[in-house]
Amino acid sequence: MSKASERPRLKERSGRTDGFAIASVVAGLIPIVTFPIVMFVPFVATLPFPGGPRNPGNANVRVLFTLGLISPILALIFGLVARGRSVRSEGNVRGRGLYRAGIVLGVAELALLVVLFVVIAFTNEAIVNPEP
Repeated sequence: MSKASERPRLKERSGRTDGFAIASVVAGLIPIVTFPIVMFVPFVATLPFPGGPRNPGNANVRVLFTLGLISPILALIFGLVARGRSVRSEGNVRGRGLYRAGIVLGVAELALLVVLFVVIAFTNEAIVNPEP
């Protein structure tokens, strides 16, 4: 008897991957991609490029910034919906790792946004109203 036949067989996974779990991870990854663009495009826009436009357009930066604000909330919502669907399906729907990653990314990004807004608020207050 060979060793391969002695090993216990793993239960084959059945079912499909939940779309909300996939959407949760995608929404959680959007700020990771857009944050460097939002932070560095305004800096690059001020550099003089020979023969190029001085300002490539702030509308694109605003769209990316808005995506960076909305997508962590969507990642959290989609992850929680996928978790609920996974629990209710009793193992027929896959994607547990995906929705967990989406929830973690959403919570981490929201916490980072709160810290960033607090830092910006205190920094702007100190610039506008300097203490004598």
